[in-house]
Amino acid sequence: MRLKGRMELKEKISLKEKVKLKGKIGLKGKIGLKGKIGLKGKTAVKNVLIILGAAAFIWIWAGTYRRYLFEQACRVKIDCRGKGITAETVKDWEKQGKTVSLGIMNMAGWRVAGQREVLAISTGRAKEAQVICAFGAMELVEPAEVLCGRYGLAVEGDFCVLSEALSRQLFGSTATAGEWVQLGRDKVQVAGVVKKEEDFLIIPMKEGEAEQLAVEFKGRVGAEEKVRGILGER
Repeated sequence: MRLKGRMELKEKISLKEKVKLKGKIGLKGKIGLKGKIGLKGKTAVKNVLIILGAAAFIWIWAGTYRRYLFEQACRVKIDCRGKGITAETVKDWEKQGKTVSLGIMNMAGWRVAGQREVLAISTGRAKEAQVICAFGAMELVEPAEVLCGRYGLAVEGDFCVLSEALSRQLFGSTATAGEWVQLGRDKVQVAGVVKKEEDFLIIPMKEGEAEQLAVEFKGRVGAEEKVRGILGER
């Protein structure tokens, strides 16, 4: 009887331990399952954020590239020697609506008139410099930062634009808008100074043909082809 009682006691203890063990295993399983679900949730959120970030980057890049191609100003320079391009030619294009239909914002033509002596009236200093005769939007001839005055010139008028280097040589300064310089017998007033290291000045082209043509378009797509198309008609 005692032996039987002991065996029953052992079985009861063993059964209790099994129940406790199963409980612990079940609890660990639940904890493990929750951990896995939490980990998967965090990974999913992270993946969504990565996808959203990539989409935002692509959207921004696409918008920037579109503006670069279709909206950002584009300057096209082309040799037009022998094409008979004058200031009157450009005026005719504008009257015919060609400039608007092709998306042309500004246009300039010019030729290099060679080296000439430039004399500063107020200082008496003289310097050899390259003379450029131009019409239209002068800022397209030699794109540069304007240090003083203005760059754009009227087609008619006794004005000029000096490079920084020439302005310093003649006047010792770049604040020279309103000063006068002399080219042979002609006197012209300085309208502006641009940040360039070469010695040159730009004066309005009163007659003759341009050797170079610069056209500013709204957008880059097909810009060169459009300019060649205009010139090909002549």
